[in-house]
Amino acid sequence: MKRNFFSLTVAIMALMMVSAGLSAQETPPPKSADEKQKQAEFQKQQQALQEELKQKQAELEAKRKEIQEKVADRGERAAERQRDYEWIYREFDDLDREVRDLTRNMPVVVVPDLPDVHGIRTYRSGSGNNIYIYGSPANAGKPGSSWNYSRQVMEATFTNELTMSADEGENVNLTVSGDCAEGSIAVAIIMPDGKQLSEVILDENGSLNWRKSYEAGEGNGWKNGKWIFRIKAKNATGNLRISMNSY
Repeated sequence: MKRNFFSLTVAIMALMMVSAGLSAQETPPPKSADEKQKQAEFQKQQQALQEELKQKQAELEAKRKEIQEKVADRGERAAERQRDYEWIYREFDDLDREVRDLTRNMPVVVVPDLPDVHGIRTYRSGSGNNIYIYGSPANAGKPGSSWNYSRQVMEATFTNELTMSADEGENVNLTVSGDCAEGSIAVAIIMPDGKQLSEVILDENGSLNWRKSYEAGEGNGWKNGKWIFRIKAKNATGNLRISMNSY
């Protein structure tokens, strides 16, 4: 009986020892204070990164909406300018038709290499070709000349030079006007004495109308001669008009 009791006691103690060993293997050791602090700092950093990411995403979305609004606004302004161009071109067509009707019977002679002669109106294009137009006194009550240049461009880059001659009149009127939806158009006005009078720049800021007049008087005889208009366009979309009248 004692032997059986001893054997049972030994068996129970063995089971208790095995259970204690298993419990020791399954239960992880408690974390140290440093590990807990590192884990808390890591979680804090992760949270800060997430907040920064949300802020960047919000800024990106706001920027995208701003760009979309600007593109839509530019499209509306471009459409409005296009309507203005169409209206202006229709006016030009009407004026050109009226001029053709008025000058249908005017005698015109085109001589490429004829030297300057008094009473003959001269126009020199940038290519170097001269066009001489003669009008008899019966077609005008007062000596004078009038030149008009217009050009429509679409995303164009170029340079050009126009030379317009003023008569020996008392007055000279100069006009440069137009507008540019994109890019820029610069026109430098060179006086007959070789000095630059002004430079007119058309850009996206809006339409521009530049005028200059010279009247009869002492010391301004230089105004009668060849005026040069130097045109420089850079990625320009718009229209340009240049006119000169002398009388």
